[in-house]
Amino acid sequence: MVYVTLAVLVFISQAWGADTLPHLPPNPVKMKHDIMWRSNQLLTKLVDKKYPNNVTVVGPPDQLDGLSSLIWLLEGYGDLIPSSETQVKADISSLKGFLGLWRKRHCGADGRVKSTPAPGSALQLLQSYRSFVPIINIQAHLRVKNILAHLKDNAANLDKC
Repeated sequence: MVYVTLAVLVFISQAWGADTLPHLPPNPVKMKHDIMWRSNQLLTKLVDKKYPNNVTVVGPPDQLDGLSSLIWLLEGYGDLIPSSETQVKADISSLKGFLGLWRKRHCGADGRVKSTPAPGSALQLLQSYRSFVPIINIQAHLRVKNILAHLKDNAANLDKC
């Protein structure tokens, strides 16, 4: 029963996030500001999260090639975060939606999101070890945290399709 309730909450939060997307301002400067604000809010939540001592990111660094890879990585790592963390999942989903709308408006039809992880990538490695849930959850959090920190330091990536 608890899992059903959590699934419904995640669905509602994702539907709410998707419902707010059409209300984004058409002003590109305002959109970028909103994306960076949401990204920083999520980054703050992940930085404040307590992890076991000596836990570091495992595997190769993520290749951020612009909006397409950023959206794709957030989706992949977001799927690895447990459903019990509804707020983090909802924030990732919302940010991903804003980035998708930005990509659609900024890049047009050329900005396609890739659909499969590169062989040997960190995301593919984590997805293959999904059965080790606690370790994978921590790694997914750390990866999202690194992606958001990179976005914060390199806001120009939002202009790269």
